[in-house]
Amino acid sequence: MPEKSKYVEPVYPLNGQDTEPFKGIPFGRSNLGKSGCGVLAVCNALWILGYDADLQSVKKWFEKNGLVFGAVWGVRAKSVAKFLRLQGLTIWEKPRNSTYDKELERADCAILMYFWRRGKNCGGHYVTLKKTEEGVLIYNLYRNSKQTYRFASVDEFLRKNYKKAALRVYFIDGKKETGE
Repeated sequence: MPEKSKYVEPVYPLNGQDTEPFKGIPFGRSNLGKSGCGVLAVCNALWILGYDADLQSVKKWFEKNGLVFGAVWGVRAKSVAKFLRLQGLTIWEKPRNSTYDKELERADCAILMYFWRRGKNCGGHYVTLKKTEEGVLIYNLYRNSKQTYRFASVDEFLRKNYKKAALRVYFIDGKKETGE
């Protein structure tokens, strides 16, 4: 009889929430593959900032403090903000019609929650954003892709592929000092 698979700590950045090792990890009444984008977004932000981004610890915190319908609909946006503040990070939001790219230049990274619609299908999704000289990196954009995607701007990302509307954007400042 084959051995049961054991949890393997993922390699950063975290992309493809509906692929191994994430898809089978229980999360509330769901699993990370279906409902874990908020957890992966927070872990990716911590990783970008240079902090310990222990997936299991972050997942457990959200299971106690921030699920929507037992994680069937993921995590509450306000819980994402609360978690980041509890880590001592400075976060801020801008209204939906503001220029996100200017704010992202001021931040170390951001977590974007957006609503998407394609035909009769729709849903919400969290991603992590990081501004680089070449554009904006987007982590965990697609549930089934291990790739990090690059767009010229946040606005371009919101216009491409699906009809998307930003619901919340948490800009984060708080890169860990390396002591050098």
